[in-house]
Amino acid sequence: MNNTPVTTRIIQRPSKDKQGLYEQWLNEIIPVAKSFEGHRGVNVIRPHHPHEDYTIILHFDSEQSLQNWLESKERLALVEKIRPHLSIDEIIEIETGLEFWFTPPA
Repeated sequence: MNNTPVTTRIIQRPSKDKQGLYEQWLNEIIPVAKSFEGHRGVNVIRPHHPHEDYTIILHFDSEQSLQNWLESKERLALVEKIRPHLSIDEIIEIETGLEFWFTPPA
């Protein structure tokens, strides 16, 4: 792994009528992510309509820092907490450098 800044896009969709619970969960997980070494910021893109995807954009200083967060026991426990309330499995996409800004979505 290299020390190039990395951005990850995590896509999650709360189940019907679970958007409020999901928002509470975001308020719980974001401060934990911010506490991890190498964290450089987080953005949450909320859906325009209920029952659509949330996109969480995380920035870390390196792939290793990102992997430390993604594989951490703290994150895994929090994802397990919300998993029963998601209508799809989360999708994680990792991009290094400027790729994130210039790679069109699939």
